[in-house]
Amino acid sequence: MEVKAEALIKLAVNKRNNWKPAPKVGRKPLSLYNQKPCKHRLGSTMRGGNYRIGRSMPYVKKEYIGGAPPPKITKFTMGDTKGSFTHRLQLLSQRRVQIRHNAIEAARVAANKVLLDRLGETGYRLRVRVYPHVVLRENKMMAFAGADRLQEGMRRSFGKPAGLAARVEIGQPLLEVEVNEEGVEAAKEALRVGASKFPTPCTVEITSASPQQPSR
Repeated sequence: MEVKAEALIKLAVNKRNNWKPAPKVGRKPLSLYNQKPCKHRLGSTMRGGNYRIGRSMPYVKKEYIGGAPPPKITKFTMGDTKGSFTHRLQLLSQRRVQIRHNAIEAARVAANKVLLDRLGETGYRLRVRVYPHVVLRENKMMAFAGADRLQEGMRRSFGKPAGLAARVEIGQPLLEVEVNEEGVEAAKEALRVGASKFPTPCTVEITSASPQQPSR
């Protein structure tokens, strides 16, 4: 027994003398102190990708919904609202998606800025052709960094109103610009800038804006 005990002691001493730290592999383990705060868990709405595809019935009857937020779109018609123009350009969606109202407002502001700078206040008419009817819901979690370690939330929870969105079909117009012939290129550029704010690829369709063909 004494010989076995001495052998075990020598083995432990050799291990201690020859010990080397193991090489670090992979990422540093996460803890409550080194996690970066995730933006969509800090009381704000979730990322737009979570709402991009409408998988269920639209939640639209606001008379039965308490606390539905107002739309962020401040104007739906900009420019010369009473003038007559020769060309109409429409920005058409190529996918069936849901577009949040803050994305629609961002596209309106971006397109209107290009038109205003290049054509002036009376050289165009810009219309927003979609309206955010769908109420988006979110089951908000505990609002501090690392809270996903403490609360995971219920699966497929109903949630509370958190925003608005518009459901668009393939080929549906999102924005519409009416200009004269010399402003067609500026209108194309404005729609290209506005299309970058939408979660879908878009195309531009050019038609004549005759008085016999009013926009719907």
